Amino acid sequence: SLQSDGSNAISSHMAGRWCLRRPLDLVAIERSLESSVVTDTQVAIDSYIDFALANQSQSQFTMADLCLPLFLVVEQLREDYDQEEEGKLLPWEDMENLYDTVQDGLKQLGGGKVKTSNSINFKRLASSFK
Repeated sequence: SLQSDGSNAISSHMAGRWCLRRPLDLVAIERSLESSVVTDTQVAIDSYIDFALANQSQSQFTMADLCLPLFLVVEQLREDYDQEEEGKLLPWEDMENLYDTVQDGLKQLGGGKVKTSNSINFKRLASSFK
């Protein structure tokens, strides 16, 4: 447990922010904590897009609610893809596949308002959320 006396290397506030800044890391954390978990990032994103599509017509969720997790994923991928070295969590090919998956998911959710690109451009994809 995290304590407020400063004896821990990470504060509870920063732990919460890390999940927002790097949501795909949660898949790796889940795998490391439970050996029976076989979910990879592609399966996780596919599952979330299926959830978002199934729930977009319900008044329980706004489009912003449904798209925010995908935006956070795109921001992490943009940051990782811009590195000079291949990412520690995902190889470039996996990041490119996730780009295509999120782009297609957004097209389905947004009804064609997504700016598509044949090249990998995470900044342009992130602007589709506005």
